[in-house]
Amino acid sequence: MTDETKSVPVTEEPPVQKLLEILEGHNLPSWAALLAVLVQVGKLEGQLTAAVTELAGMRQELESARQKSHPAKEAMQTATDAVRQRVTGLRNALTQRRRQIASGCKTAVTAFQSGGVVALNNIAQFFRFKPMLESMYRTLDKHIRFDNKAIAQIEAACTEYHEAGRHVANIGRAILGKEALSEPKPIGRVAKSMVAPFHAARSCFTKMQQHTEAALGGLTQLETQAAECVSVREAIQAHREQMAEAKRTQSVSEKHHSVENER
Repeated sequence: MTDETKSVPVTEEPPVQKLLEILEGHNLPSWAALLAVLVQVGKLEGQLTAAVTELAGMRQELESARQKSHPAKEAMQTATDAVRQRVTGLRNALTQRRRQIASGCKTAVTAFQSGGVVALNNIAQFFRFKPMLESMYRTLDKHIRFDNKAIAQIEAACTEYHEAGRHVANIGRAILGKEALSEPKPIGRVAKSMVAPFHAARSCFTKMQQHTEAALGGLTQLETQAAECVSVREAIQAHREQMAEAKRTQSVSEKHHSVENER
């Protein structure tokens, strides 16, 4: 097992915990929204780790069958390795984003320490989550379509192979005066083994896409809360300016009346 598979959930990273404690301690609404986003990121990591483990198991089974002669074995190994490489690439990219999350939390905590709680009104600005999640969603969609196409092509090729075999068998049966086979042979064990890594990857990517969509929803909530904070601050500032202007007007008016009385 690698260090990545042993890593703690992102919500338990010290910088992340510190920021969440500050947000919760000041009863800021962004606490729940940010936590929801980070939980989804953790689920993304979990899906990838589970997929890597499952694919490693498939590869190990193929390795243990090395002594067994099988014409499709090399193709199955190649397919498993290719899928595992795509999953590992996604996990590496997510690990890099995790480091950026920890760095963003540190920056947010520093901003709070120097500028007070008002510095955390727009918490999303410290992470730049959205472009990363949108990019990952598109990448996952691309991988899902790739796996769908691979599964369809493998199953179609196996069906064609079995159909050809059925036709040959029917020629022999006709010579012997037997009734022709009408039912096509179902997809066999080899075909199922060849599509298994693509099914595993597609399941992983589909669940990841759902978690990514949920995280994007949480980000939208954070952005809405930030916009509301800005609106409130602007309203307060406008009210203060109006009050100051009213006081200035009142002061000028009182001075004018004072001058008039002296005359």
